[in-house]
Amino acid sequence: MSAEILYEFTNCGQTGPFGPSQAQCDSTYVGTSLEGQITVNDGIQLWTVPQSGTYTIETWGAEGGYTNSGKGAYMKGDFHLDAGTVLRVLVGQKGQAGPPPHAESGGGGGGTFVVDAADVLLIIAGGGGGCYYDYSQSGLPCAGGGGPGRIEESGGPDGAGGQNGNGGYSTGQYPYGGGGGGFYTDGEAPTASSSPADYARSFLNGGTGGDCHNLGGFGGGGCTTNNGGNVGAGGGGYSGGNSATWTQSGGGGSFNSGINQENIAGANTGHGRVIISIVSAKGLKEGAISELESINDALNEQSQLKLDEVLYYLKESVFGEPGDDENYWIDDRHLYPDNGDDVFSTENDAVEKLMEILEKPDEFGASASVVAEIVRVVEDKILEAQRLLAQTAIDEASSGDPELLAEAAEEMAKAESAKANGEYDKAVENYFKAWEAALKSIGII
Repeated sequence: MSAEILYEFTNCGQTGPFGPSQAQCDSTYVGTSLEGQITVNDGIQLWTVPQSGTYTIETWGAEGGYTNSGKGAYMKGDFHLDAGTVLRVLVGQKGQAGPPPHAESGGGGGGTFVVDAADVLLIIAGGGGGCYYDYSQSGLPCAGGGGPGRIEESGGPDGAGGQNGNGGYSTGQYPYGGGGGGFYTDGEAPTASSSPADYARSFLNGGTGGDCHNLGGFGGGGCTTNNGGNVGAGGGGYSGGNSATWTQSGGGGSFNSGINQENIAGANTGHGRVIISIVSAKGLKEGAISELESINDALNEQSQLKLDEVLYYLKESVFGEPGDDENYWIDDRHLYPDNGDDVFSTENDAVEKLMEILEKPDEFGASASVVAEIVRVVEDKILEAQRLLAQTAIDEASSGDPELLAEAAEEMAKAESAKANGEYDKAVENYFKAWEAALKSIGII
């Protein structure tokens, strides 16, 4: 889908268990969309949502320390955010190896967190577990790999780490590695240690990594002590990963409350990052066209003809009638008022054609997987585009006529109900009425 603005959050050049300073982020973001927009509080970056809308948030957890450590998870989802909402962004940092001797293992990678100011979780990508010294591999440093950042909520290895947002444990034959921090509680420190600094902190407790010999990354990465060459530390995340002796340590668990999710375990090397982009209605429509074109070969001839009609109507709603130079769109988020009826009505025509396939899948040769894909495109792309057009109009008409705005809100509720009941054509009609009432409330139509 297309996006108008990208906001990319990084570690601002900072490494190790502690997050960046205000000066580091001020310098890093010069010349970017985040310049002057970030307040740093103990390494966590605070950003205020500039305008209401649907945003795509992508997060990458950090890799564990040294070589051969676990890679961070990648988590992506779409979220409706209101203007003025403050987000707290913790960008996970790569674990590290300490100075010789016993630099043979790695600290856990930090998880990457996006949470609102009231600590409501949006999305978290788990960090990778630290590597360990494997005598079976000719004593090579870090020959034993660390576990990947997980897409499941539980920490590793294999879900045996922290649970339900809690920290991981110091496990294994030798007590020299720490568990990764979770969202709610700290990871367990290496049991051979008594230093408070050795605990990997939870997000709610500041998110610092374990600060012992082989350092955990900011974002709750666990650390290992100077006796811990054969132990890998756990990664930070929604739930922390466990440390392990002579076997793979646990990556941190992840969390995603968004729609249109894409989640990949063990996908990121190096430090974490976050990209936030605003989703446009026009971009969603373009995405629907692309995805429906991709399933064309999975349909029989009758369905292909029906899908050709659908694509004709969708393309008309985006690009206008063939041979007509009239542009329906002011920008990717707004329609010209005189063209709203044209766009919504052609969208309704497309949805009605798709509903014919959904109502008689056998007749159209549509398998269960194709039906599921059509439903997803209708709900997450086509109807979401209509909802965005209506909601943007309502948000921008906040000072309009109260009765008409109440009417718009009522139509939005009807649209959501129709969508939930599979009455997709009715949902389009309700979104149009909501959009129309919002514009009428401020005298545009």
